[in-house]
Amino acid sequence: TGNHELLVLKYEAPGEAYGPDAVVIVGKDPVIMRKEENLQSEKVCDCLPNERLRVLAPPEGRRVKVERLSTGETGWVSATAQGRTRYLKIVEDQPWRAAGFVVSAVVESFRTVILRQEESTKSDIIQEFGAGEEFVVVERGEGCRLRVRHLASNIVGWASTASAYGSFLFGVISDGLREGDVVTTLAAVIAREGADLATASVAELPAGERVMIVEPPVGRRMKVRVLSSGAVGWVSSLTDNGSRLLRRETAPAPSAAPSVRRALSENK
Repeated sequence: TGNHELLVLKYEAPGEAYGPDAVVIVGKDPVIMRKEENLQSEKVCDCLPNERLRVLAPPEGRRVKVERLSTGETGWVSATAQGRTRYLKIVEDQPWRAAGFVVSAVVESFRTVILRQEESTKSDIIQEFGAGEEFVVVERGEGCRLRVRHLASNIVGWASTASAYGSFLFGVISDGLREGDVVTTLAAVIAREGADLATASVAELPAGERVMIVEPPVGRRMKVRVLSSGAVGWVSSLTDNGSRLLRRETAPAPSAAPSVRRALSENK
């Protein structure tokens, strides 16, 4: 079409088509995002080929309300040419926010990230950081914007969780887990004597084991006490490829954290 309001990768998915929170990819031509469902409404932006969009609501005819993951902009796009087959390709069937970017989470950069003064992607640049740097999430913004603090330098600024094409720029290390939290293992994990993976094994914990975090996490490693046996050791919250090993069950009040250390010292 003349205005390119067409996504050109065919969508095929079971269940409700274009369900809320599905993530779809733009095809080879740019698509126009508009403020309202009406094709004559104000233009918001051009969504570029291979960008990812999150569906905000079930479609109205061939029009779909979406969020642009690279900037957080929201608006309406056309999912098909008039009277033709749908052409949205689904790439995720769950919210991108499920990645765990919560306040106090520790995250690691996958590639170069830019910290800016303000939430706007047009604001002044503070600093660029390469892959492998660690940050703590300070504040959640609109769309995919986060305010983070660089752990090594204490520099604070705003960054995007995803690139213009929807690729994640950060991976969650600790998921905001903290001392005093009770967590459940999602897979078999090995508890070791120290934070170093080379230290001796203390216990092998099956999936479904409940443990309490007894010291502030160190990256993805954390010291825990097994509630069923009282054994104490260090476990990982994530695998090397980012799969989650622990799920928070409860988080006690902040005043409860010191009692964890006291209880451990009394049991020695």
